[in-house]
Amino acid sequence: MLRSFSLTLVLASFVCMLAAIGAEHPPTLEQLRKAAEKGDAQAQYDLAERYEKGNGVAKDAKEAFKWYLKSAEQGHPRAQCGVGNCYWKGEGVEANPQECVKWYRKAVDQKHPAAMHNLGNAYWHGKGVSHDPKEAFRWFSKAAELGYEHSFVMLGQRYADGDGVEQNFQEAFKWFHKAIEKKIPGGYNSLGVCYLSGKGVKQDFEMAIKLVRHAADLGYAEAKGNLGLIYQDGLGVEADRTEAIKWYREAIKEGCVMSMTRLAKWFQEGDNPEELVEAAKILQQAAEKDFPAAQAQLGATLFCGHGIKKDEKEAIRWYRKSAEQGFALGQALLAEAYATTTGSENNPVLAVEWYRKSAEQGLPAAQHNLGRMYSKGVGVEKDLKEGFRWVQKAADQGNTTSFVYVGLSYAQGIGTAKSDAEAIKWFSQAYEANDPTGTFIIGMLFTQGHQRLQKDEVKGFECFCSAAKLGSVDAQFQVGISYALGRGVEKNIPFAVIWFQKAAEQNYPNAQYNLMLLDLTESVLETERAEALQWFLKSAGEGNVDAQNALGYCYANGRGVPKNVEEAVKWYRKAAEKGSPEAFEALKKYAKN
Repeated sequence: MLRSFSLTLVLASFVCMLAAIGAEHPPTLEQLRKAAEKGDAQAQYDLAERYEKGNGVAKDAKEAFKWYLKSAEQGHPRAQCGVGNCYWKGEGVEANPQECVKWYRKAVDQKHPAAMHNLGNAYWHGKGVSHDPKEAFRWFSKAAELGYEHSFVMLGQRYADGDGVEQNFQEAFKWFHKAIEKKIPGGYNSLGVCYLSGKGVKQDFEMAIKLVRHAADLGYAEAKGNLGLIYQDGLGVEADRTEAIKWYREAIKEGCVMSMTRLAKWFQEGDNPEELVEAAKILQQAAEKDFPAAQAQLGATLFCGHGIKKDEKEAIRWYRKSAEQGFALGQALLAEAYATTTGSENNPVLAVEWYRKSAEQGLPAAQHNLGRMYSKGVGVEKDLKEGFRWVQKAADQGNTTSFVYVGLSYAQGIGTAKSDAEAIKWFSQAYEANDPTGTFIIGMLFTQGHQRLQKDEVKGFECFCSAAKLGSVDAQFQVGISYALGRGVEKNIPFAVIWFQKAAEQNYPNAQYNLMLLDLTESVLETERAEALQWFLKSAGEGNVDAQNALGYCYANGRGVPKNVEEAVKWYRKAAEKGSPEAFEALKKYAKN
């Protein structure tokens, strides 16, 4: 009995020794291939992994997929997850989100944590399934509970962003710290980003840079991109364009699509032709990696021909790819393209459909535009109440353009009950947000007086000046009127001419007309007189009856032009054709026939 027990110990020790030797000396490629070809599921998986990573053999994505699939079909959970990954990335097989999700689910049924994590990613990106943040959070949680370390980071980010779960920074930091305990680079990076933005913690650039740099030193591509952002914006360091671009390029080398998008956007904000071309190439690279933000940005680049040949059809193709992944901005841009393009791509019904998808995700610009489509009855049956409801949603989220429309709706009782108090409240919010239209309207209310806003021409003039500088042509015209009449400001005809010219240059007909009126009633410089005449001729030629009558008067009386009765009659007749009583009276005096 004792002898038998001793032999058992010897055999057990020998087995352990063989296992140790096996761990130090893994099977050769040929040994793996023979076992795989005989149907050994583990060998098939190991062989696939070698081909995927180029471990002891040249990388071969197609061979990797072939062996992952053979192993997966025998029920190997890690291989099933591997097949899903191949379909996700389009490596060794054409990308297929639906097939990807199918194989992840097979592995999930066997409680494989990496597959749970990846299924969460699919729900988060809306890839192969509908975009569903709550379902994404559920699968990240399951994977994390099984100890899958990469889910610690994603779970923490969901808590920090309030994405799919109620925002909870205490839980977020708990999971980030769990990741850090396991030396997961993403944990350092995510916690660093919180310190960088002051999100859930007191902003601390020094701590942020320390954490993000540590993640970058561990090779984490996203952290390298964040260092690029830190140097770009000068967050806790002196802004350094060269250093920022260096870090962005480091991240891009490792395939960080967020860094591709950021660097491209930065280049597009400048006017360097070479950088604009490079930006388009970088976006193409990121978009081909199926990154929805890059696809949307590439679409916008193609749509306007920014550093690349303009191609609206190709732009719409990339918008659609982004939109179909559930990216709200991509959906809104696709909708805008369908609404504004001409020709075969114009489709108001599809515009409404995609605006709705984006609006339901809470994008204010999409909510505003969907509301306007309802109000106008474009692409959908006209419904003023529904139009107001969507624009109000956008306004409630701070969309300044919506402030004005909500104010106008209350002022006129369109889609909602009329309310002067609500109208002025929303116009005032637009004014406080430096919206040019809202500022102009407040200026008009001060100038004309309102039962809820005491008349104050000086404040009105100040509002007109602010709105004019923000680009409001209506306000520019009113600044001209103010100077011409001495309304809210000391009368100054040369200044009036300057502001009427600014408005006239943007084809504002009344501004062109007023330039000539000043010539008729005030003593202005000869150069200003000549410019005024040119604008007046332009306005009359565009059909402005007042301008046509005034030109008739000028030629009839030699005011600003040589006296020419025939030319006067010509302009009076044009005005008469539009029913002007003044022109009829003048023709009785000057027309021979």
